[in-house]
Amino acid sequence: MDNNLEKETFEGDEQISKLSLEDHIRLAEQYFNAWGGLTKGLPILKEEKRQELTTFNLADKGYGLRHLATHLELSGKVAELHKLLALEDDQGRNLWYRTKKHFELVDSYAKDVERALKLADKSEQAISLQLKYLLILSSINKLNTSLYPDLVEELIKTELWSSSRAFQYAKQVGDEAEQVEFLLMLIPLLPKDTLDSVFLIAEKMQDEINKEEVLSVLTQYLPIEVLTATMLMNNEISRAKVLTQLVKHLPEAGGEIYGQVLAAVETMEDELSRVDILGNLAEHAPNIRNEVSSRLLKIADETEHNYVRTDIFTKLATYSTDTGLLNRAVEIAENSKDEQARRDILLAVVKHISSGDELFVKVLDLAEKITDDKIKAEFFTALSKFLPERKEELLGKVFTAVDSIEDENLRFELLSSLVKDVPQKVLAAVENIGDEYVRAKLLTSLVDFLPDKANEILSKALEASEAILDDEVSKGEALSALAPHIPEKLLSAVDKIRDDYSKALAMAVLAQHVPDRQDLAFRKQALLDTALQVARTSQGDDRKTDILTTLAKQLPEKVLEVAKTISDEYIKEDVLVALSSSVPEQVLAETSSLNDQFSKANILNALAVVLAARPAEDLAKFWPQVVSILSTFDRPTLLSNLTKYIEIVQKLGATKGNIQEAIEYSYKLVS
Repeated sequence: MDNNLEKETFEGDEQISKLSLEDHIRLAEQYFNAWGGLTKGLPILKEEKRQELTTFNLADKGYGLRHLATHLELSGKVAELHKLLALEDDQGRNLWYRTKKHFELVDSYAKDVERALKLADKSEQAISLQLKYLLILSSINKLNTSLYPDLVEELIKTELWSSSRAFQYAKQVGDEAEQVEFLLMLIPLLPKDTLDSVFLIAEKMQDEINKEEVLSVLTQYLPIEVLTATMLMNNEISRAKVLTQLVKHLPEAGGEIYGQVLAAVETMEDELSRVDILGNLAEHAPNIRNEVSSRLLKIADETEHNYVRTDIFTKLATYSTDTGLLNRAVEIAENSKDEQARRDILLAVVKHISSGDELFVKVLDLAEKITDDKIKAEFFTALSKFLPERKEELLGKVFTAVDSIEDENLRFELLSSLVKDVPQKVLAAVENIGDEYVRAKLLTSLVDFLPDKANEILSKALEASEAILDDEVSKGEALSALAPHIPEKLLSAVDKIRDDYSKALAMAVLAQHVPDRQDLAFRKQALLDTALQVARTSQGDDRKTDILTTLAKQLPEKVLEVAKTISDEYIKEDVLVALSSSVPEQVLAETSSLNDQFSKANILNALAVVLAARPAEDLAKFWPQVVSILSTFDRPTLLSNLTKYIEIVQKLGATKGNIQEAIEYSYKLVS
């Protein structure tokens, strides 16, 4: 090393920036020469020569390692900077990173990468370099670099990772419970010949609950192997859960295998576990159904627990058409104090009997006697799904149940399930609804199914909405639901809402549907202005959000002004997402000022949909801002965004292969 080098070192950006172009070139060349030459791969930086580097480092106090990239930038030698950052040692590891890491200068390395990222757009491989540098920064600069299952699944779907590559990642996950999450996601996506490896991992798991989860999913792919492994599990409950799933997937001609399962069931102490396994066997193994049914009935006769007996007959009634068994099931339902269990048995039975059967009358009679309105509503809502096949025999009972249910929200749910099939009967039933909000909602839902009565229905719905006196929020919601149908009739109605927030939100919704006619222009503008003013003056950020997001497409610039005043970044995020299609450039600029990376990521995801439709020349204007925001993300968040930006980076000249290479490069760098 040049002995005069120590006297020529400079610290601080201000001092370095005052150097001449010649000084920058000379200093960069001195270090390249001292380290063996850039074209030769800087051999002095390699591990076996690092003792010599230490000598230079003592002489210049690490100046060269810390500031070489700065001198390369200021001397205009950007290509050399990219080449420096791409150098590898004899083991294929990144040379500049490993050298900096050895001297505890990883922060300095990150600054070099940030510098190269800003200069990458001047390169012919601009987009590829940017992707590589972004992923490097996300890997070395942030604490959270571990991926999560949903993200890995997205990487597979977008073909940035193969399922085999994802499996390699999952195998390295140290936490067993976390590894289970990955395996459960991957099993349906992996090649069949890989599942043996998944099975081996599951077999070695220490926690039997973790093992149970993986084996349960593997039952449909490797039933015989799973059966063998399950028999060796110590935890009876876990063993039972796997067997419960397993019996759904055993080969039909599996008499010996069924025998093993039945033998295992006999050894179990927990009655519900035995019932679950036998119930699934009865459903999925019709060739041994009689034997299984006998075993279930034996448990039912011997058990001391009514809930076990109830569970057995619910399962048996699901597939059995035997009159004696169905009668006994109904008898158990009649004697059950658990109305939820009664509902389940009766629903299982009613599928097998017709309206001419005495048992049918008894089933519906028992259902009508259920005192819990919610459970009764659930029964008759489920019953209504048998329509239209059994409409005539069931409909009368369903509407009788509607009248007997006191909770009008539950009546709404039940009637809503019938709107499509019997709208005329629902319309008649609405007359008995006392709650104006519920009546307005039901009437509005009927409009599309009774077009010949639309005007009459809408008039009644408007009347019901205006009659809501004690709940301004509900009144606003009811009127807003009518906006697409009768916007002009609502102009005076929304003025009568007393609560400013509810009024503003209803006005914002209504303005979307008021026709663009000259005679209505003033009224429409007044709606928008009033709604915006409420949003501006509202004290709580959360109350602004719904109004602003509704106004976003109609008044994007003005909504953006208000959004800038919102202090809560999660609330601001919602508004910026709503604005992303109208003013993307301004949204990007505002996003850059946010601190929360997840809010920034969600906004970028929304913008990706908008930007993907733009031509490449437009994207080039947006991309630098996008890159600037992406550079602040940790690895999982960055990768998640890149899955949304594939089409965009391809338009800018990159390929999926470039992204894949960048991902693998960043992993290799820090491994």
